Amino acid sequence: MEIVKKYGKPPCLFKVQASLAEYKILIKSYTLADIKGTVYFYFDTSLDFREAKFLNSRVRLRIRLGRLKHVLELKNRPALDISQIISFSELNSIFQGVVPDGPIKDRLAELNLPSAISLIGTAHTIRAKKLFHDGVLVLDRTVNAGQAHYQIEFRSDKSFSDREVQTIKDGLGLLGGDVEISKIRRVWLK
Repeated sequence: MEIVKKYGKPPCLFKVQASLAEYKILIKSYTLADIKGTVYFYFDTSLDFREAKFLNSRVRLRIRLGRLKHVLELKNRPALDISQIISFSELNSIFQGVVPDGPIKDRLAELNLPSAISLIGTAHTIRAKKLFHDGVLVLDRTVNAGQAHYQIEFRSDKSFSDREVQTIKDGLGLLGGDVEISKIRRVWLK
């Protein structure tokens, strides 16, 4: 399997949907230090997905809330992703529909995308990461619109054959298929 590294993370060798039962079994091997929670707020130019310019341009605008800092993120293509730390007053402005001045507003202008925005939804993700087979095993539990979704991904800089990847999946007891719906699509489908 050829490895293509993207934006500082090891490449994803597989990402599969998991059942609650699979998730519960695997999460037992993690410590509290391996687990962190994040709340994401997703924005677009319209609440009607047919008119949503970010969605239709494959752009994501989201806020990642943290204990010590809040980050406004523009996700486009990995090489073009932009993060901007925002103040509490800028956070309030965003919820009023205004993108604050800075690199994200500038990039939206370069892409000919409006900076007037609306909140389209939220997602709360509990992410657990640990070293595993020369890589990182990531478990996600994401809740949006009252529904929980589970996924498991394996990332590594090491090359693995398709057979080796399948052996890892089998060893984890994973029966789920590849992730078909992204988190942002789930927010839109709420």
